Amino acid sequence: MRIIAGSARRISLEVVAPATRPFLALARGAIFNSLAGHLPESHVLDLYAGSGSLGLEALSRGASSGVFVENSAATFQALRRNVEKCGFTQVARLVKGDALAEVELLASRIGGPEGLNERFDLVFIDPPFPGFGLTGPAGRRLGVALTELLSPGGQAVLRLEEGEQAPPVWPSFDLGWEKKYGRSHIYRYQKK
Repeated sequence: MRIIAGSARRISLEVVAPATRPFLALARGAIFNSLAGHLPESHVLDLYAGSGSLGLEALSRGASSGVFVENSAATFQALRRNVEKCGFTQVARLVKGDALAEVELLASRIGGPEGLNERFDLVFIDPPFPGFGLTGPAGRRLGVALTELLSPGGQAVLRLEEGEQAPPVWPSFDLGWEKKYGRSHIYRYQKK
């Protein structure tokens, strides 16, 4: 897997199999072509980051900073090496932990006593396994946290595999479009 375009174009990314499911270049290209106007100077959150292909592609194409959340120890180390290889150590923050717990923690700090106000313009959500349960309580919790974390008009891009589940309905978001690439269904939401 390689970065498709931008400053890190053609850099190969390390992928830990079977812990990650690579994102097809065709699908990544289509997503980033549709997001072109949202990328410059954006603040990106890559949940279930895996190899970091989505967040790193965003940084390569002009995003100003990114936070990458990955739970697997081996995959986290590969992600760290990928960030270094792409030259983004100064603009990428890596967090080892459960994506849902980390998102809720970030959301709880918005406007809190710590004075933190870390909002994101773009969030990638790519759960590593089928049956993740985004239509259940975990999906509702994620939607609530994203409502706090995303800037007005911010975008959330979700990938689900064919036959996994229906996309979640988040009241604070409009489902902008749905695309299918191979077995992957890509959903792009926009915060109202």
